[in-house]
Amino acid sequence: MRLPANASTYKVLREIPVEKAVLVEPYSCSKHAVDRAQIALEDIVVISGSGTLGLGMVGILCEFHCRHIDCCVLNVFRCAVYFATVKKPVPELLKWWNWKDKRLKAGTS
Repeated sequence: MRLPANASTYKVLREIPVEKAVLVEPYSCSKHAVDRAQIALEDIVVISGSGTLGLGMVGILCEFHCRHIDCCVLNVFRCAVYFATVKKPVPELLKWWNWKDKRLKAGTS
């Protein structure tokens, strides 16, 4: 791969699994977007999309900004990600209300 001379590159530690390493860049973009938005306590925020960036923004708002997140919307996101990533989804898990229990494991009914 060719990179410009002034490119910023970082080595990923061997101890970090590839599945987690590939999320560093999109999650940093999510954090950057949340920081740039300068969300205040009384603000109402709508995040459109349940892809890597959108879910990353939801997670950052929950973790670092102590914002209230509508649990129903979060469960819809969980259901959508499940549907998009599983070849043969379990029909019961395609109902968003079945994702309200955090202990629910994808692929079980």
